[in-house]
Amino acid sequence: MSAMREKREYPRVPIEIFVHENGSDEYYIHPAVNISPEGIHLVVDGVLEEDRLSSLEFTLPNGGRTIVVSARVAWYEPQDEAVFRVGLHFTEISPEDRLAIEAYVESFQNAQLPDVAAAL
Repeated sequence: MSAMREKREYPRVPIEIFVHENGSDEYYIHPAVNISPEGIHLVVDGVLEEDRLSSLEFTLPNGGRTIVVSARVAWYEPQDEAVFRVGLHFTEISPEDRLAIEAYVESFQNAQLPDVAAAL
């Protein structure tokens, strides 16, 4: 596991979506585990080599437009014999898509905070 996982600038939050990966001649769909404005954690069948570049498309659970990013495999680890957990770092992302992810992360974090006013 790479030390990069410990140097995150932004927190990751859980997410349950499917991500479409477009390779040169191939197309895959992977479940996502968590997301931040800088990257995404996927579960994939087979190995994605470290530093591999991919084009990803997905829609956040709160709806909206399709987000399209380029991403680099930052780390991977086996989950079992044929399934791997993969961390991808976004290398190209539009400002609008980054803002949409930031808003999703913030809304998830706010939903997890206890309602202090209700406790008073």
